[in-house]
Amino acid sequence: MICIFTEAGGSSGFGHLTRCLSLYDECVSRGLEAKLIINAFSELPDSIGERVVHLCDWLDLTFLQGLINSGDYAIIDSYLAPNEAYDLISRTCVNAVFIDDYIRLSYPKGVVVSPSLYGDRLPYPKTPGVCFFGGPDYIILRSEFLEPVCIKPEPTIKPANSEPSHFLITMGGTDIFKLTAPVLSVICKEFPDSKKSVVLGSGTFDKNVISEAADKSTEFFVSLDAKKMRDIMIQADFAITAAGQTIHELLRCGVSMIPILVADNQRLNIRGLENLGFSHINALDKTLDPDAINWKSLVAKTPRLAPMTFEGHRNIIDILIKGTKL
Repeated sequence: MICIFTEAGGSSGFGHLTRCLSLYDECVSRGLEAKLIINAFSELPDSIGERVVHLCDWLDLTFLQGLINSGDYAIIDSYLAPNEAYDLISRTCVNAVFIDDYIRLSYPKGVVVSPSLYGDRLPYPKTPGVCFFGGPDYIILRSEFLEPVCIKPEPTIKPANSEPSHFLITMGGTDIFKLTAPVLSVICKEFPDSKKSVVLGSGTFDKNVISEAADKSTEFFVSLDAKKMRDIMIQADFAITAAGQTIHELLRCGVSMIPILVADNQRLNIRGLENLGFSHINALDKTLDPDAINWKSLVAKTPRLAPMTFEGHRNIIDILIKGTKL
């Protein structure tokens, strides 16, 4: 049995769950028995589907001990689990993979994977019995973004100075810095003939203000599932986005982008883009004044990206069940 431990909802959001769903699907596609063990702080999204799920407080070590057996394999993707939980799982299971984004803990025996563009450059300490993997080869995409449909057909050749025909604007589930409205307003002024798809999260509070910033070419979407988000990305040819995991999906779909840093840890994503050779991607900061930016020049200097392939879901399961000597 492959036990996938994570949390969902509350201040943690659903990012961990999203990654774990992809890993679960990879297990099932190989005929491996798997289950999701979720510490849920709110109602789970419909995207959970008919997957095998056990809802419980697995951070309770006494309870956790009864969830795992000596023949199990484990994956942990958590911001909350203490060292004691990792230690117990490491001692009990055949092999364990710990998903880590920023060197959160000193991990016990097992495999630490940093699934980000910059994960292979994080200064993890050399620890006996612990192997570290990271970087683009371990990025985990939602299952819907792994389908061949994400690869766009070759576009019709456009003049070098042509403007994007379809903008995607997305600032995450909450848009805590309220960037969507001012960014949308200036994009509407500078690119009146372009279509604008604006994706809002359930936690976006100033929807009325955002609506007032729109023009007749603007369409709004709220709390999209992965398939609908993928379809919009495939249609778009330019994105203005928070610099979180969404940039991985945009890279997969080959969408040129301007990322905006809305959290300090997203700086690693931008450094990762630079290491991939995308130094032309100009990241903006959450303190930006949209009206002070020459958007036409900025957009014109951002070349089109070719779609990328990410195999993190496969590579992580390979490491889990085959060991680190692949």
